Amino acid sequence: MAEPNREFGAVIDCIMAVAEDFPEKGRKRKKSAGPYGDIQDRRCQKRRGEIAEALFLAKAATMGFGLATPWGDSLKYDMIVDTGGRLFRVQVKSAHKVSASKGGGYHVRACSHKRRPYRASEIDVLVAYVVPLDAWYLFPPRAFVRMKSMRLFPKPGKKKSKFEAYREAWGVF
Repeated sequence: MAEPNREFGAVIDCIMAVAEDFPEKGRKRKKSAGPYGDIQDRRCQKRRGEIAEALFLAKAATMGFGLATPWGDSLKYDMIVDTGGRLFRVQVKSAHKVSASKGGGYHVRACSHKRRPYRASEIDVLVAYVVPLDAWYLFPPRAFVRMKSMRLFPKPGKKKSKFEAYREAWGVF
């Protein structure tokens, strides 16, 4: 038997999982959306944002950064990144599918829900995550001055975005 965790006084003996049976022949399986809805649905934008923030936390933590999240969601930034020498206010945005507008690419907002562009006095870094391609973009405020949105083209061979210089730009920290 495992030793109990002295801090919590608990032991986890085993973890079990259960698999679902295959549906009977001839019956179509209904798509499962999970208890909080289908994240591809437009009505789940907040949930998609939360997922992108969690992915950023995991990525930044594995790179050795200290991280903190402010209480509530009324600030202009989603989290604080501690580099050991400085604290950065970070706003995380995400794109989950190719834009339907002419030219394609992935559309990312550089503004708050009130459609006002972020300013250097409000955030230090805007992080954009293109989910299907696992592509991270890190923008200092000077990169999107007076812009409400940006279009990113991370696929090789496709139209090149003027923002490619900020792709995987973790040196901004």
